[in-house]
Amino acid sequence: MITLGKALGGGLPISALVGRAEILDSWGPGGFFGTFSGNPLSCAVACKTLEIMKRDKFPAQVAEKGRYFLEGLRNLAKKHPFIGQVDGIGLYLSMELVKDRKTRQPAANESSFMMTELLKDGLICELTGYYHNRFNLIPSFVISRTEIDKALEIFDKVIGQVENKFK
Repeated sequence: MITLGKALGGGLPISALVGRAEILDSWGPGGFFGTFSGNPLSCAVACKTLEIMKRDKFPAQVAEKGRYFLEGLRNLAKKHPFIGQVDGIGLYLSMELVKDRKTRQPAANESSFMMTELLKDGLICELTGYYHNRFNLIPSFVISRTEIDKALEIFDKVIGQVENKFK
């Protein structure tokens, strides 16, 4: 089973549960419900959004943009020793900050500093992970290559600041 939401509603509140028929049909009529289920406006927007995503081949665009962004992050990792693991699928990307690549010692203080500096430069990402040293990047499906390049430029600059401050 998969849950969907944010991109589906184009800014309106909606979510969906997707799964195999034999699982979803097991509830029977009235066996599954939610508050405000089936809001007509949200459902109409979701239908139109899905139509546009299919027409404009959004899955292929997301895959291509994700590959481009991931390649850019991996290139930054070649340049900056503070970057540990870089991974992702589609436009759900993640980058780890470490003090040492061999030991993978988490760079928690450095990550906190980096998060503050990224925000100052207008780049919003999510600081996660057990040690709070993993940056998740989850941009909009409609991000452009120019915007990806700008994000990579900001990362490059700020990671340089981290390296200078925490040598």
